[in-house]
Amino acid sequence: MYPVYHIMRGFEVTEGPHNKIPRENFDAIKKALINAANASSKATAASHISLAEYHQSMIRRFLDYYVDEQLTSAIEYAQKAAGKVKNKEHLMDNATHFRLKFEGMVKVSE
Repeated sequence: MYPVYHIMRGFEVTEGPHNKIPRENFDAIKKALINAANASSKATAASHISLAEYHQSMIRRFLDYYVDEQLTSAIEYAQKAAGKVKNKEHLMDNATHFRLKFEGMVKVSE
């Protein structure tokens, strides 16, 4: 995917994925995913999952497809790991794996 360039009043502005996200979104996603995966029930996890999905929608335009897919996988596994489920440890490991991949691929702006 190539960046889109716009010329606006003499300034060249690059839009498109650059994997740089605000610290506020980064911290909120991390906290929401950890809380969701560790939730004692699916109902308790639902608000954390919704929060993670909300922040994902806010930063999606900054992420390339692969990085966004890592975050999507982290959200899905956190949701699956919530509550009393079979293979909870395995599901939590997967949620952590994809969350850490996402975290390692983004640049956080202060």
